[in-house]
Amino acid sequence: RVHGEQTTHHDMSMNAAEINQLSNCISLCVSEISAAEAKVGQLVNDEQQLERGLSMKEGQRAMCSRPTGNELRQLKSDVDSLRADIIRLQVAARQAATDRDMLLDNLDKYRAALDEAFERKDD
Repeated sequence: RVHGEQTTHHDMSMNAAEINQLSNCISLCVSEISAAEAKVGQLVNDEQQLERGLSMKEGQRAMCSRPTGNELRQLKSDVDSLRADIIRLQVAARQAATDRDMLLDNLDKYRAALDEAFERKDD
């Protein structure tokens, strides 16, 4: 827009509405990002707990001097199910991190659009 050109009242109120809308998007996005961060943290925590449980089970297996077939089968089944849970959590944590990264990208886009809207407002 050329300097000195008149801004119509319509332009101004459209711009104010756009700025308001973008500000709302940004606030929402910021709270979604902190929720996503918390989810990633929780999943990583859960995974670490299971890893510790797995180490303990594997330690138990090593400590059984002469385990019965039943004990061995039970331990193997415990270890296998812990490993499967850990893999599920790793997948979920990666997905949660991807979701968070998408939200961060959106936030950047909203902020850029907001900067643009403010520049238009000051023209």
